[in-house]
Amino acid sequence: MFFDYRRGFFVFILIFLSPFAMAAELSGEKIYARLCSSCHGFTGEGRSGLAPALRNGITVSGDISGLLNVVMNGRKDTLMVAFKKNMTDDELAAVISYVRERFGPADRKLSAADIAMAR
Repeated sequence: MFFDYRRGFFVFILIFLSPFAMAAELSGEKIYARLCSSCHGFTGEGRSGLAPALRNGITVSGDISGLLNVVMNGRKDTLMVAFKKNMTDDELAAVISYVRERFGPADRKLSAADIAMAR
């Protein structure tokens, strides 16, 4: 019996590099681009009459619990929808951390455990 190096290489890629591929999918930047940028803009400038600017905005720059609440529960009488039922804890942590880093104070990253406690 001999070792098939091609199969071994494939198994190596599958086992050891898959977590990195999954982590790339959970990129806060990618989630923001896909779900948030159409209203808030790629640079956080907002859209007049549609969504407020995020860059140095009160919700983004204030206490992180305010931003967490808005992203998870939405905002009544606005176009901001609740994402807590449509996103995992990891996805919510990634996008909220990205928004804080990019458009407000980069004080700390949220973890999935932080999101689970907030639910």
